[in-house]
Amino acid sequence: MYCHTPVLHSVEGTLANVRHLGSNDHVQHYVADLLQHGSTQHVHIKTAYDPRAQNEIIKESRVWHDLGQRFPDHILTPLDTRLSYPDGTNLPCIVTPQLPRDLKDCYESRTYTPNDIAALLTHACEGIMKINDHGIVVRDIKPGNILVTDALEARLIDFGPSVQVGAKDVPHTSTDRYEPPEHERARLKKRNLVASPAEDVYSMAAVAKHLLCRDLTPDLQTMLRICMLENPQQRPAMQFLYETLNAYTAIQTKRIAA
Repeated sequence: MYCHTPVLHSVEGTLANVRHLGSNDHVQHYVADLLQHGSTQHVHIKTAYDPRAQNEIIKESRVWHDLGQRFPDHILTPLDTRLSYPDGTNLPCIVTPQLPRDLKDCYESRTYTPNDIAALLTHACEGIMKINDHGIVVRDIKPGNILVTDALEARLIDFGPSVQVGAKDVPHTSTDRYEPPEHERARLKKRNLVASPAEDVYSMAAVAKHLLCRDLTPDLQTMLRICMLENPQQRPAMQFLYETLNAYTAIQTKRIAA
């Protein structure tokens, strides 16, 4: 049985103050201080003991690193590290900087204005649009997977369910209230899906509807309803949602400044 005291092997890197956050689906989560090159950085560690989960970590790591290199302004780029235990066992892992808050925190704290939330949603939507254009469906869009920097910029995380656009026999996911209806239909009929950017359009629109519920305009409600149509083939592209949120944010900014 592995202990909860991993040692991080990197270029002159070690871990201190390791804290085990918990596990889900055989995946372990830690937070720690990464001591590297004379500096200290708070990090989040995602790893696994189970061989099947380890393969998923390896797959996710490849996708995440590629997207992080391509879209560093939108993706929380993983650090180049590997994790091992005192007995010498090496485990695949994803190590990222630990940001202090996510969109869920921003919404629940009520210290961020609706315009702040709208601007963060717009930035996140732009990132997802670029990922879709790159040929990847994110498939796990929710407030907890959109982190927020001190400069009030959105950073996307968690790409375990992500697949190529058009991938066949893809299992449905579960993102609770943000899950597109075709996932529920597939679950009930016990069948898989063909991956489509329309999944991301629905989920991102559902996130926006939830987080902007205190300040929704009739126009924005209509646009979000279009993005959340039951039939995925009738939903517009992610660019439509991005332009909608961008226009809403611009109007709100002018209204506040007036």
